[in-house]
Amino acid sequence: MRLVPLLVTSLASLLLASWAPASDEVITYAGATTLQRDFMPPAAQLFLRQTGIPVRLTGGNSDPGLAAVQTGAVKLAGSGRYLRPEEKRGGLVETLIGWDAIVIGVHRSNPVNNLSLRQLQEIFSGRLVNWRQVGGEDQPILVITSPKGSGMRQAVQHNLGLDSFTPQEITAALVADGDRQVAALPLAICALSQSMADSEEVKIIQVDGLFPTRETVAAQSYPLIKPLLLVTRGKPAGAVARFITMALSDQGQDIMAQKFYPLR
Repeated sequence: MRLVPLLVTSLASLLLASWAPASDEVITYAGATTLQRDFMPPAAQLFLRQTGIPVRLTGGNSDPGLAAVQTGAVKLAGSGRYLRPEEKRGGLVETLIGWDAIVIGVHRSNPVNNLSLRQLQEIFSGRLVNWRQVGGEDQPILVITSPKGSGMRQAVQHNLGLDSFTPQEITAALVADGDRQVAALPLAICALSQSMADSEEVKIIQVDGLFPTRETVAAQSYPLIKPLLLVTRGKPAGAVARFITMALSDQGQDIMAQKFYPLR
């Protein structure tokens, strides 16, 4: 009678072993917080169903993720900015998988509903310091910025053409904290991913009279857009190449469209 449980246990162990992926098939990911939060989890689930290969998600922010893939600590990195020339010379390869809209959030009690790109440049650089200067109340402007090393911070700086942010910037601890900071500080303004505009206390305002939509992003008439990329060390191969192919497929782009803007 003891033999049956033993056989069942042994059979179960063999079946689990046969389904377990080889260690070199496990994909490790680090990088862009936007992708890690809203694209990678459902994409990883889809990939696991299709291939049986798991994807393990680790730390966020673009720069640390790119450093991790460069050293081989992970096999795949997410980035919210294009690679720099020196990173490409170092062997990193980028694949564009979608677009993210950067939105401008203010407190819902703020009467300002539209700012020009020029006004945003002057606010985030510190040259405009009072809401009265842009049609609001006579109150100081508090500028919330994303963490250093994040693709969001670099994308905002690039899109606004800034050499640096205002010395009075309030830097959020996490990329996803921007809207919570504005919710707690009614005089604040932040630039954040449209996918991370979660707080009911924060309203998204127009930029040059436009909101980001599929039409304005596709036409590139909305001025604040950043790329979403998957990055490998060297040309993608093996399971990582299969994952990138899946991300570019109709199913992968449908996942992208849930929170971001697909390539098609």
